[in-house]
This record gives sequence, structure tokens and C-alpha cells, in this order.
Amino acid sequence: MEATDAFLFGLVLIVFAYGITFGFAIDLPSAVRVKLPPWMRVEGISELKNILIEIILVYLIVDFATDVAEVETRVSWDMLLKPVAIILIAGALRLVRNARSERVHAEPGPANDSEPERS
Repeated sequence: MEATDAFLFGLVLIVFAYGITFGFAIDLPSAVRVKLPPWMRVEGISELKNILIEIILVYLIVDFATDVAEVETRVSWDMLLKPVAIILIAGALRLVRNARSERVHAEPGPANDSEPERS
């Protein structure tokens, strides 16, 4: 279980490093950028922040599963703190995404700014 935990954490760090590299460090032409897989195309800091929160959630879930597998005695109520924290963080991430998507859709754009001009 510990090896799986370390492998997943390393994989997550690689994905995060690619996101930073291809999102901010290297300026790729649009023709090359289109050929990249979607997980390598980072549009901004907010997307990178969401990826980091998702990474933390995955790590906490794997860590909790590892803890449960290693415990040979009865599970106590103290062990429920980590799953509750996972649920709260996931709920907060969902609320942030919903608030952001509502704000993006509510902002007036060039097409929604005003009424059509009358001649």
C-alpha cells in the first residue's frame, strides 16, 4: 500500500509540473498547443489552483485508504475526521466552481452588452 501511495503521489506531481511548465514557463504556438492532451493545457492560475485542490483530495483519499488497510484493530471515531475533511474540501471546490461558472455566465460580453442598435 505504501508503494502505491508513493507512486500515485509521484504521478500527481508530474502532472502538476507539466501543468506549470506548459501553462506558464513555455510559450507554445497555438498549432502545437492544440496537439497537447487536455490535462497539459492550463489556461490560468485559477485552473491550476483547482488542479492543486484535486491533487490534495486524491492524496487524502489514498492516504485514508492506506490507513484503513494498515489498521489491524477496530476502527475508532477518530479515523472519521479525514473522510469528513475530504467531503468538506470537495464540497468547497464544487461551490467555488459553481460560483465561478455563474459569474462567467452573468458577466456581460460584447454580444450581450446592450440592445441592438436601431437605425
